[in-house]
Amino acid sequence: MDAVPRATRRWALSVLNFTSNSISSIEKEAWREYPWAEHLILQDNDLRAVKRHSLEGLLLLKHLDLSGNKIQSIEERAFEPLPFLQLLNLSGNLMARIQKGTFQAWHGAQFLQEVILSHNPLSAIDDAAFFRLPAVAYL
Repeated sequence: MDAVPRATRRWALSVLNFTSNSISSIEKEAWREYPWAEHLILQDNDLRAVKRHSLEGLLLLKHLDLSGNKIQSIEERAFEPLPFLQLLNLSGNLMARIQKGTFQAWHGAQFLQEVILSHNPLSAIDDAAFFRLPAVAYL
């Protein structure tokens, strides 16, 4: 599977697990049919970037696992569509830099408690990269 599949029924799925597929990009409105999802697992796919539109439609999402991909870049405000996000796992990717605005959102990402960045070739983190993340307890 190289793309997020369309829902075959309108069930209120709370966990979406797309582990170990070949998903390389996320189209705009890919999550429109999954509005009740609280956990999204995209571990071990072929994602190379997280774009600003990649996560639209996941308003209730609390846990996002993007570990084990090939993510090199995250667009500014890419996580803004996720006001209730609590855990973000970005481990095991190819990110060399965390830029200012990566975690920025109009709602202040007030519930984000844990950001996992282990096993990335990080060489630079902008000074304000983690600005306005009041609940982060684990980084």
